[in-house]
Amino acid sequence: MFKITKTKEDENTINLRMDGKLVEEWLSEFEKLYFKIKKDKDKRIIIDLSGVSFIDDNGIDFIEKIKDRSIDIINCSPFIESLLGGLINRDGVTK
Repeated sequence: MFKITKTKEDENTINLRMDGKLVEEWLSEFEKLYFKIKKDKDKRIIIDLSGVSFIDDNGIDFIEKIKDRSIDIINCSPFIESLLGGLINRDGVTK
């Protein structure tokens, strides 16, 4: 199971909390939401991964594909941070 919750939104930023496993089976939900936000709104996206217990190669590839200066990834567990490798700075924000 995978759940995405919009926890906060203002004129500049949208915060998304993710819970579950970001794996191929559930990745399409994240992709749809991400592209809808980017199409409809020019906002910074903050992705809270505190509730994510696993990310497979497909999830890692998608995060790598979308990472840019308008996306921050926060609250990764040490395990998720190790899976994301070079995509995360020491302060928990995407490079």
